Amino acid sequence: MLLSNRIHTDPDLESTFAFNYFKFVKTPKGYQTQASMIEWIKQVLIPYVNIVRTDSQIEQSPLVLVMDGLSTHFNDIVRNALQPIEPFILVALPPHSSHRSQPLDNVCFATMKNAFKNIKPRKDLTDFSAKIVRIKEAIDRSFTNENIIKSWENCGFNITYFKGFIVKVSWDESFGMTLLNYANHTHENNEAV
Repeated sequence: MLLSNRIHTDPDLESTFAFNYFKFVKTPKGYQTQASMIEWIKQVLIPYVNIVRTDSQIEQSPLVLVMDGLSTHFNDIVRNALQPIEPFILVALPPHSSHRSQPLDNVCFATMKNAFKNIKPRKDLTDFSAKIVRIKEAIDRSFTNENIIKSWENCGFNITYFKGFIVKVSWDESFGMTLLNYANHTHENNEAV
């Protein structure tokens, strides 16, 4: 899903793969909103989780969603939208912990940014459409299974997979303590209010 503050995409984008690969969602400033979060859950997450659970034959395995603590991610409306894929566990990342806890930034996005810089824009497209095409190509080059696993491992997660499926995930003690300390600190502050 790509968020943008544009009402319409450029017409030449229709001659590319983009509408098969991305869902374009307009938000007032191009940032995540509660409405775009709900749309992502319904259009992307739920179908994906259902496919993975069916293919892996672990349909009742809990889904763990690791997200930053934005209010657009953690509220009753979002939790209700997630009900079709229960059981799930929501893990809020502590603020100012991106150096430890944002796995995609550690490997995938850094790799994607480098790939994007090296892809020449198509001259037959508008600047906007050419940029979307470059983003898609950079994602294809960067978001490999190996890079995704490496991203999580670089954050301290231990991942066990078997025949192409992740069968167990745990995290190292220091990362777990970071999350636990944040959760306890937040809980204590909420009780004091």
